[in-house]
Amino acid sequence: MPTTIVAIYEHRCGDDIRSFVSTEAAEAWRQSLAQEFWETEMDRPMPEAATPKEIADLYFDFAQEYFVVRDLEVDDGFTALPRGRASGPINLVMTAFSFALVVAVVAVSLFGGFK
Repeated sequence: MPTTIVAIYEHRCGDDIRSFVSTEAAEAWRQSLAQEFWETEMDRPMPEAATPKEIADLYFDFAQEYFVVRDLEVDDGFTALPRGRASGPINLVMTAFSFALVVAVVAVSLFGGFK
């Protein structure tokens, strides 16, 4: 199954979640966040001789913000079904049938049937 890199940036205003094609791209985002928010979130000046990775490491160690990267499989909607359930096109047909059945039951109970 194909995979994607998902990065989650948790901060005081909420969470930002992005998908990347590589861990390097996610790390570049992490480093840019540390550079951008260092002055407002840290009580010390940014180290001048540090690399962008070192700055990001320091930032996420001390700021009240978190950054997580996960390599996740991309679910195509069919192969991830539990065992014993229909998969593929038959699943779509069964879902449509179930929806039509629910609509019919609601119509009968609310309006006394279709007219």
